[in-house]
Formats: sequence, C-alpha cells, structure tokens
Amino acid sequence: MDRKATIPNPELVERRLEQAVDPDVRVRLLLLNLVAKLDRHFKLAEICDLLKIPVSTASVWIRRWREEGYEGIAHPWPTTGGPLERHPPWTRRI
Repeated sequence: MDRKATIPNPELVERRLEQAVDPDVRVRLLLLNLVAKLDRHFKLAEICDLLKIPVSTASVWIRRWREEGYEGIAHPWPTTGGPLERHPPWTRRI
C-alpha cells in the first residue's frame, strides 16, 4: 500500500491510547496514532516495519477505525453470537 493512510479523529485515537489497558488494543491504537502523526514522513509499510505488524493487518485496523471507530479495533472480530464469537476462531475453546 503506497498511498497515504489517513486516520479520522486522531485526537480520539490519542485519548483512547492514554486510557487503554488491554495490550492488544494499545498496539492497534499505537499504530493508528503513529500513522496519524507520521503520515507526512513515513509510508504505512515503514511504520509497520517499526512495529513488526504486517501491512495487511494494519490496513484492516485502519479500515475498522474508519468504519466503526474504537469499537472496531477494540473488538476486531465480528460478534454474531455469544461470547465465544468475540474471539478469532483459532482461540476458541470447544
């Protein structure tokens, strides 16, 4: 992805980052915050390299933030059923 990734509501990203306690959510918010602040200087791939996050994953997080805001990255997998549905299939207990 060579084009610039824009993050809507960067001030909300920063505020949520300060409040987040879940380490997975913090990583997602950190990526969004860096993209928002450094997009003039670095490509998305370069920021992903620094954080050791695949560009495809970062693109999903950015899209989820744009479409659903904080809820999209706090619960990145669709919730179609009960509590088991909140986790990716490979982490579910059967």
